[in-house]
Amino acid sequence: MIEEEGIVIQTFDDKAKVKTIRSSACEGCASASFCHPEKGTEMIMEVVNNIHAKVGERVKIGLKPGVYLKASFLVYMVPIIIFIIGAIIGKELAVYISYSKDSDLFAIITGVILLIPTFIAMRLYNRKIEKDRTYQPVILEVM
Repeated sequence: MIEEEGIVIQTFDDKAKVKTIRSSACEGCASASFCHPEKGTEMIMEVVNNIHAKVGERVKIGLKPGVYLKASFLVYMVPIIIFIIGAIIGKELAVYISYSKDSDLFAIITGVILLIPTFIAMRLYNRKIEKDRTYQPVILEVM
């Protein structure tokens, strides 16, 4: 479980906004769609508040490691895999149409062309899972 400490600054329904100090783990975090970094060293996170923490309370929030790994895979690996598949298709297509002189150019263009729908699909999937509670950070305890 990935854990952070913060202070509740706002509550609404069964969620809360928590101000945390930005740690070094945040720099490359793939869950950026759930966090809203502010300038400086603080950031505001919207989290599930099942324990009914109140404004001003210091809390520990957590995100399941499986969620972090899945998000990291989607953000980093899926585009690389799709680009490589596109490059292979482009290279083979160039050879098939007897244009092997510029097969590397075909590979790059095909790879980039396949990235566009990949990024659109990832954005649509992100909008879908933003509403799913299993992918959102949760207040674990009031400290």
